[in-house]
Amino acid sequence: MGSDWPQQAKLTASDGDMNDNFGWSTGITDNYAIVGAPNNTDAGFATGAAYIFERTGSTWTELAKLLAPTSKGGDFFGYSVAIADEYAVVGALGNDDEGTQAGAAYVYMRSGSVWTLVDTLYATDPDVNDYFGFSVDIDEDGENIIVGAPRNDDGGSNSGAAYVYHRSGSVWMSEGKLLATDDDAQDSLGFSVAIAGDYAIAGAIGDDETASNAGAAYIFNRSGGVWSQQEKLMASDGSSDDLFGYSVGTDGMWAAVGAPFEDDSAMDAGALYAFLRSGGSWTETAKYKAADPDMNDEMGLSSAVSDGRAIVGIPGDDTKAPNAGAACIINLSGSAAPAASPMLVPDNEDNFLTSLEDVSAEEEAGLEAVADEETEEEIGTETIENRIVTTQLPYPNPTRGEFNFMLHSDEPGDVRLEIVSMSGKLVLRDMLQVHQGNTTHRIDLSREKGGIYLVNLFFSNGERVMHRVVVQR
Repeated sequence: MGSDWPQQAKLTASDGDMNDNFGWSTGITDNYAIVGAPNNTDAGFATGAAYIFERTGSTWTELAKLLAPTSKGGDFFGYSVAIADEYAVVGALGNDDEGTQAGAAYVYMRSGSVWTLVDTLYATDPDVNDYFGFSVDIDEDGENIIVGAPRNDDGGSNSGAAYVYHRSGSVWMSEGKLLATDDDAQDSLGFSVAIAGDYAIAGAIGDDETASNAGAAYIFNRSGGVWSQQEKLMASDGSSDDLFGYSVGTDGMWAAVGAPFEDDSAMDAGALYAFLRSGGSWTETAKYKAADPDMNDEMGLSSAVSDGRAIVGIPGDDTKAPNAGAACIINLSGSAAPAASPMLVPDNEDNFLTSLEDVSAEEEAGLEAVADEETEEEIGTETIENRIVTTQLPYPNPTRGEFNFMLHSDEPGDVRLEIVSMSGKLVLRDMLQVHQGNTTHRIDLSREKGGIYLVNLFFSNGERVMHRVVVQR
């Protein structure tokens, strides 16, 4: 196979519109890819959409656009996505069917080239603001689905949970609710999830066992149709605010866990930790850092595992341009070298690969940036025509309420700031003065409830940049 992973295609929505955030979430299997656009407004504010693409040879073609059957403003359908050969799952954490922002996940089945909704999944014990659908995954056989609900309160406020479903024919049956045996308030179990047959993994970024918000990930195993916790994974060198568990991946034998705010090499340079299963025990085998780690690289913000390989996103990498981003492919069974390689970099400045889903060795041709360089509404750092650019993603993120971000400009100017909650409530509006050079702005959301907030920066030429900030309580 060699060590080169050339970009094969660049995917864009056929009806892409400003601020749709196409590329917020992604998933891929042998011949199909799915891309979420949770800010799509076809049926109202942030109702959301997801797009499915099919590969024929080396050509990728848009096959379907998925919409929730009863969309409502703030559903954020497409916030999370995953795909197997014949099934796709789309999370809508803002869905209100079972309560305000209780959430839902939609399952689609392919027949030929037609994708049809076959089931809508809800938590077996839905509650308001659980954010069920914040994360989703489906295994490569299309038989098992896991859905994260990081704001479930069973073990305390926002302790979190995950739910597993198994397919019987075309019907998806609940197989259980996954909770940590040592769950605690603000752990946020289910912030990230992955599943492979009889094994599942869920990240809990707020776990404090090692240190405050050092994070953890939990392995669950199914035996006789019953799921139980098998192991709690923690970084051997975890420290405060690493957020280990921000991303997770597993193929049932290997597990990878991202800690994007790990500071070993530089502040928030990030790292990826690998674990290997032997029987019923999981052992940390390696800690991977970028070959040239730097401040705010945030390696591990996204990751996925398949067939003993991992791919990890580094959205703050500066190899191509400031915050252009990159991704690394890692052979987990290889030597535990500190540097992950090879590196994949984009051909533009689009915070490359901020979300990933499972990929296999046969799918190397399908690895691509799902960003449109013709528009400038993607998540993260963008170059704006009036030469004002964001040069640093918001930090710290997640936050207890206060966070910073930096703007850089060759000329003075003004930028309009609007911060919106996931329910669509405008919580802050302000005009920011940008000086020549770097200007750092500090934002205080400490009076707001915990949750996810969309930070929008509107520039004088009509363009917008959006960041996602997680406020923990």
